[in-house]
Amino acid sequence: MMKLFILKNGICLVIGTLLTMWATEYICNQRGYEAVGGEWLITPIILLLVNCSRKFKKNGLILFSEVILKLKRHKKIEME
Repeated sequence: MMKLFILKNGICLVIGTLLTMWATEYICNQRGYEAVGGEWLITPIILLLVNCSRKFKKNGLILFSEVILKLKRHKKIEME
């Protein structure tokens, strides 16, 4: 299970980890002291956005297109 997660999200994990390392170093230099802040949420937020976009790509586009078609039929909305 963990191997599958790492294989599916490997690039996101690497990018998120590198961004987190850069952000923590940058923010510590800016603050002048070490503290835990929002910079530690970079990797989880990237994983959340990627996984949500994958689910939206699978399910959301179909639902979205159905809603648009219903709106066009019932309210006769012209779309560009």
